[in-house]
Amino acid sequence: MKYADIYITCKSGEAGKIARTLVQKKLAACVNILPCKSIYRWKGKIVQDKESILFVKTKTSLFGAVEREVKRLCSYSVPCILLTEIKKGHKPYLEWVEKETRKR
Repeated sequence: MKYADIYITCKSGEAGKIARTLVQKKLAACVNILPCKSIYRWKGKIVQDKESILFVKTKTSLFGAVEREVKRLCSYSVPCILLTEIKKGHKPYLEWVEKETRKR
């Protein structure tokens, strides 16, 4: 597949910087930021945190570069960075993603 959404969670205060960096570096055409409450197990304890979810619209070929930037900018030791391939999409939108991201 050529296009993807990358799902990322991070501290709310880090979301804007991560999103802006990905768009500025043409690693993403767009990043949506949503607030969320997460409940998870970490180091044997149940933890509840306010986080942000980032939905990154990009190409599958840029995943490695996106992952490197997120790891550099995110304070989590194990950040959630998950790629979902786009099988179908609105053609004009995908053409826009193509235009607004790096060639690879």
